Amino acid sequence: MHLPILRILSSLAVLCAAIAFYSLIDPRSQTTNLLRASHNRNLWITLNPFNDPKDIESKVGHYQPDYQVASYESYGFFDDVALPDWQRIRSITRNRQYKESKAKVFYHENWETEFSCPRERRVGNIGDGGKWVCDPHRVQKLSSSRKTDDGKDSPCLVYSVGSEGNHFFEHGIMDTMGEDVCEIHTFEIRSFEEMDIRDSTDEERRKTKKINFHYNWGLIASSDPPGEGLYTLSETIKKLGHEGRVIDIFKIDCEGCEW
Repeated sequence: MHLPILRILSSLAVLCAAIAFYSLIDPRSQTTNLLRASHNRNLWITLNPFNDPKDIESKVGHYQPDYQVASYESYGFFDDVALPDWQRIRSITRNRQYKESKAKVFYHENWETEFSCPRERRVGNIGDGGKWVCDPHRVQKLSSSRKTDDGKDSPCLVYSVGSEGNHFFEHGIMDTMGEDVCEIHTFEIRSFEEMDIRDSTDEERRKTKKINFHYNWGLIASSDPPGEGLYTLSETIKKLGHEGRVIDIFKIDCEGCEW
């Protein structure tokens, strides 16, 4: 008595399977194209062969990649890096071989890049003076709307330790981010009279006038003995009134004082 019903149900099951298989292999099928699109977005959708393709398309079209993890772990710096890409970047960083060394030879034994930014950019000239900066467009974006804890504006802030009269990096910041976007402070252990200023054009000299120079100013570690014109980083921040602000770019190239 129930045999005809079972045969009908079996036939329906075979028919559903055939339609589903056809929708996946037929290159003209809307369902196939949408499934490919969803795959490219790292999204899997359980498809019913009787679903309305427009309904499936709306689900795929409204998919948003997960940017929250990268944004949280980078303090908001990488706010547009999807989770799979961030995991890949993070795994590379964690697999770097860090070797403890004495200060004077640390750089020679740990010279591999620790982190690769998606859109890193050379700021300044090629060669001595210019530096690679991690995604400077992100710095510009973040600093434009950033506030301090007490609600004040916190524009882009750059510390440049050591230049020896070579201002290509500072000029590069202006060319890349805009001349009046970043507040640039350059620190020199020597006096102005001892510097060999390398600005050679009126345009370079004009840009240099926008830099805040601090001569006879050296940075030391908190464990170092005090000395005239020597300050720790925290002391420097306090003396310049930068407490509560973010140092967006900290560049140091002072022929050995890094150690």
